[in-house]
Amino acid sequence: MFRNDVFDMQYRAIGEKMWTILALVFCAVYPAQTVVLHQETGVIHIHKKFSGPPPAESPLQPDDEEATKRAEAFIKELLPTLDTRIPKSVNSIILQELNAVFTLALYNFVVKGFRSATLDNLVIRMSDSRVDFNATIPFLSAGGTVFWNGIIDENNFAIVSNVSTFSDEIKIGGIIDIQKLQLPTQLNVLQITDADITIDIDDIMIEFKIVEELVLFKNTLVQFMNKPMDDIMKSVFRAAVRLANEHLAKVPAETIINYLVPPKTSTSNPLRRQSPNLRMRYPYQHGYN
Repeated sequence: MFRNDVFDMQYRAIGEKMWTILALVFCAVYPAQTVVLHQETGVIHIHKKFSGPPPAESPLQPDDEEATKRAEAFIKELLPTLDTRIPKSVNSIILQELNAVFTLALYNFVVKGFRSATLDNLVIRMSDSRVDFNATIPFLSAGGTVFWNGIIDENNFAIVSNVSTFSDEIKIGGIIDIQKLQLPTQLNVLQITDADITIDIDDIMIEFKIVEELVLFKNTLVQFMNKPMDDIMKSVFRAAVRLANEHLAKVPAETIINYLVPPKTSTSNPLRRQSPNLRMRYPYQHGYN
């Protein structure tokens, strides 16, 4: 299959950033007031959406079938490569609703399990700018060293910790609305403007060990964990979409569109047409349920 190096590189970068977000969740949500933690969570159900994409109305067109087929092949090629070792990844994360700013650095972070993942369903509707998907990951493990410092409610903290997680039967699915928007640089890019995502996990086991506290962490963590869990998950979800959009903004829209539907095919879909009047907008500006 045709591969585009720019598209491929940014797609992988999004995957790496997502692991940063997951590491943030594990570090922020699950440690209690102990230095060493071994915890099994049991069944987890997460359902988050922005305003919610409208129901699909138009029947599948030839462009939709072509785009779905090519995207499915690409994802099946990509998934095994996400079983990887990340030597170092440093990221700044803002959780605006939680009054928190973090720098999160992962070192020797090893991820395993994507090789056995299955894409259960995928439908791309070019005319509606909509992606429906369902995927299953039977088992997923991740772990490494995390340096985490930042500010929560004006309280500084900094720690080095070892984190490892093991998850059974992860099912993720939903709808993503994607639009072609124009940046101030006149570059047309694709952006996630709406989403409705559900994640179900049979069980997660987390081990968290603080190796070194550079600044007192316990009181800050307790204060953070007193925030409503729903607020934490909303903020993390928005941050994940924001990171994805930042990377999508580095790839011209036509690169992705031409990858999914080569130019020899119909050019009637709205994603392929130029949209000079559209301006950048982010999903966290929409209503949130």
